[in-house]
Amino acid sequence: MTNEFYRISGPTKKENVSRVLVRLYGEGLDRFFNRDEEIRTFECLSNNGQGPKLLGQFANGRIEEFIHARVYATIKLMI
Repeated sequence: MTNEFYRISGPTKKENVSRVLVRLYGEGLDRFFNRDEEIRTFECLSNNGQGPKLLGQFANGRIEEFIHARVYATIKLMI
């Protein structure tokens, strides 16, 4: 029922590490929201520099730029 995520890493021509996130959509989630609307919103944010870059799409998922970040617990957000 949930999405699956895979971080893929590989060398680039500059010998830096290139990282992408592969997102596989969970089965049945499209009953709760419109997948086409989600990808249009993601594309808009991506095109305007407001999130990870959309690098590719396929039938049951997409490939995004990987951005290294921390996930904050709710208690840390309550300042």
